[in-house]
Amino acid sequence: MSPQECREVLISNAELLMGLKGYKAVSINELLILSQVEKRSFSRLYPSKAALLKDVLKKYAAGYSQAIDEILASPGAADERILRYFESWKNGVNAGIRYDTCLIVSLAPEVPELGYDILTLFRNIIESIISRLAVVISNGKKEGSVISLLDSLSLSKEIFHMWLGSALTARITGKIRGFDSTLKITRSLIYAQCY
Repeated sequence: MSPQECREVLISNAELLMGLKGYKAVSINELLILSQVEKRSFSRLYPSKAALLKDVLKKYAAGYSQAIDEILASPGAADERILRYFESWKNGVNAGIRYDTCLIVSLAPEVPELGYDILTLFRNIIESIISRLAVVISNGKKEGSVISLLDSLSLSKEIFHMWLGSALTARITGKIRGFDSTLKITRSLIYAQCY
């Protein structure tokens, strides 16, 4: 296996394992066995697991951006596209958006302990998602499908943070019922209705 192929296999398998288990629960040995990569090959590519995580987050950010852009640019009014994005979390429709293997959800509790570089990458991913949602919300306000009293960026932040909290709770409890009320609250915020 070439160094580039080795890197790609390690990144893909690390993303899978960390999405399922979190960062700390994944050992280098477990990753090497799954990837069929020797330890010395790993050491030549990455000085540490944290260095690998940086590449994992960069790859994840690119894939997630593509997935969210596909949903948010799909046909329909802005409110429908926003709701479609969050329904994909609930339903696990799009592998790039699924809450149950989402690196954002899996790593969120651990990120503050993983160092400044990782924290910055993580924040950038979240800010990118929030800004993409804010653009669609802004367009929705212009077309009249979004009737929120909040400005577009504030609404985007509130909705995304609420969904992230719901996804973390679902991971902890193993129950996704909370997404139903989260979706109702999202609708009430988008349409300026009482919940």
